[in-house]
Amino acid sequence: MDSEIIIGVLKSLPLPAVVALVIAGAGCWKRAELGERRWRFAWVVGLGIAAGVVVGYWREGFAGWPLPPRQSMHWIPLVAAIGALGCFGVAMAGDRARLGVAIRRWASLLIIVGISWRKIRVEWSWYESLAWVMALGGVIAGMWAILDVLAGFPPRKRAIAVSTDAGSSPRVPAWAAWLPGIAWTGLTSQALAACDSLSLGTAMAILSACCGAAMLVSIVRPQASIAGGSGVIAGLVGMLVFSSYHYTDGLAWWMGMLLMLAPLAALAIDRLMPRRIGGWKRAIACTAGMCVLPGIVLAVAIPAAIAASEEAY
Repeated sequence: MDSEIIIGVLKSLPLPAVVALVIAGAGCWKRAELGERRWRFAWVVGLGIAAGVVVGYWREGFAGWPLPPRQSMHWIPLVAAIGALGCFGVAMAGDRARLGVAIRRWASLLIIVGISWRKIRVEWSWYESLAWVMALGGVIAGMWAILDVLAGFPPRKRAIAVSTDAGSSPRVPAWAAWLPGIAWTGLTSQALAACDSLSLGTAMAILSACCGAAMLVSIVRPQASIAGGSGVIAGLVGMLVFSSYHYTDGLAWWMGMLLMLAPLAALAIDRLMPRRIGGWKRAIACTAGMCVLPGIVLAVAIPAAIAASEEAY
């Protein structure tokens, strides 16, 4: 990738990250009490990430005013808003697992129906539409749930009683629980950019920068958990990967599948590791697992991009 392009992408990151940092920090400034209510603060993190993504969208001038949405890029701020509302609903649901699952499902279905509406209306048959909506909606909801599980949400009553960390699983500090999500968004950004989807890759890089800003807040206020922003993260990853495959032809189908399912490897490592291993060591192992599938995509996409650029010259 040309150095000027890289510099341009890097210049787009500070302002959205600062917005996310300020909103998440302001919302989580008051120290949360131990117990179930500590999760009520987490949704502010999702609001901060969504606001940062919207600011990045306007700063980069991706596609202009998003209402009514006429292009795939118009869905970036809309998906961010839907994800933030979904995170608020899940946070309010607390340990009522069925309600949280229902909120994730409906928010994910709304996202996928919105971003694929043009395909549904013009190109797909009814059974193709149903298959795509149910499959990708289920994947987004599932990856959303996995990010919550890695952060220790919903809390178990016993964990509430023994935890000394107000915003994460008793085994993993709140700041460390952000690492898999940052790795997921960062590597996906690289993959999209390598597959000739530079604008989508830039949007993903903005999301990753906002997650990094939220992680900084969680160092000071552990209630700033990734569970508060997991819906925004999963929704935007799904939207951007879907757009790269369907609207720009940047990704092969198997690349998109590997990028979307990356949290499964992190969850597998989390479940296979002995429970006595906790803290940042567990988070690092889950982060390494999160990098496996996107790493495969990058191992194929980057040499192909280099070869294509050499042929162009």
